[in-house]
Amino acid sequence: MTDQSYNVQFGAAELGMLMDNYDGNPILVFAGYNAGRGSVRKWFERYGDPRDKDVDPVDWVELIPFSETRNYVQRVMENYLVYQVRFGTGRPQPIAAR
Repeated sequence: MTDQSYNVQFGAAELGMLMDNYDGNPILVFAGYNAGRGSVRKWFERYGDPRDKDVDPVDWVELIPFSETRNYVQRVMENYLVYQVRFGTGRPQPIAAR
């Protein structure tokens, strides 16, 4: 995987599929990108689906058993919200509203 152009295309395609698979929910997209769909599926079984109103998305992220993935999701979400304010809608939307 040394072809940078291919890597970007592959990564973008994967993110697009994850966006479709998880209805655009950024927490699930980033968790799936880092840990894989299979891991996210297992976490749904254990912790519920953070898209459900009865599941707190912050608690769900805190329950991710892989520290690398938990940290990745937290850092990427922080930056996602900053960029959303800086270049997007002008203010972040609550995660539960997505």
